[in-house]
Amino acid sequence: ASCEALEVANFEDVTFGGDGAAVLARSLEKCPSLRHLNVRDSMLEEEGAEELLEMLSTNAEGLEFLDLSGNDLMADSVEKVVACLKEKPALKYLALDDNEIGNKGVFLLGQAITTPGQFPALTTLSLKGCDVSAAGATFLARVVAARGLESAPLDGNFISEAGLEECAALLESAGGIDVFGPLEDNDEVSFSPNLNPSLSLSLG
Repeated sequence: ASCEALEVANFEDVTFGGDGAAVLARSLEKCPSLRHLNVRDSMLEEEGAEELLEMLSTNAEGLEFLDLSGNDLMADSVEKVVACLKEKPALKYLALDDNEIGNKGVFLLGQAITTPGQFPALTTLSLKGCDVSAAGATFLARVVAARGLESAPLDGNFISEAGLEECAALLESAGGIDVFGPLEDNDEVSFSPNLNPSLSLSLG
């Protein structure tokens, strides 16, 4: 069956696995009108997600919404996210919640978002539960301020109280720390081995 007119595809909580993701990518390749793709919690894993991203890089030019949350992605997968999506002219919303991308992933995304001509339409970047520490959060605050993102949800990470205070100061002229959304599940004291606290993050 043809899906040329399909604009919205919601596969949240559908268990694809790597092989299923490959089939999904081949199917969506035939959907040039796709604007909204939700594959949250679909067990794509890195290989499957990267195959889907590769397909999106040359298809679905009007894509506005992509949710890749909860698919066991790591920081290295963010390189594929950036490479495949950075020139999408209409992409407004990108969610990578509940993937262990850590500070390195935030850095890769931030560098791309603040590069002229990349992610030109992006207004929302959701990174809840991504093993981000204060270093990653303060870097993201600089990205938000520099780029003027409307929303960058960051709950469920490991941001210290001092880090949150620094973020608030950095975001004072960019709508305030509310851009990070509610932070009720942020853990100010626990430590995750994936945080890489020594990672030096800077724009430019």
